[in-house]
Amino acid sequence: MEKQTMKHQVKYLTKIISSSSQRFLASFLDDSLITKKEQEKIKSQLIRAASLKATTVLQVSDTITEPVETLYGKVKYHPSNETTVILKDEKTKTLKMLPIHTIRKVSFIEPYHSKIS
Repeated sequence: MEKQTMKHQVKYLTKIISSSSQRFLASFLDDSLITKKEQEKIKSQLIRAASLKATTVLQVSDTITEPVETLYGKVKYHPSNETTVILKDEKTKTLKMLPIHTIRKVSFIEPYHSKIS
């Protein structure tokens, strides 16, 4: 009887170890969770920059391997279109529609303050 319970406990332990190692490997190989967190952070920074009407600098690239293009201006964000942001260039007065997934980094200067975010 004791031998059978010991065998059952060993099976249970190997099952737990196997499933946890499989979950660890799957989460290690899956970058979507990190990407979602980064996209939410970028989106919140864009919303804040738009609400402050701050001059914003964006680093944009379509893929990670492409070189980054740096753009600056005022950001316009509308909650009905959560996947796109509009950047108004202050010098040329042009508008650019940028998909949020192409934005790699957001920096802005709050008006009337010297704080950089």
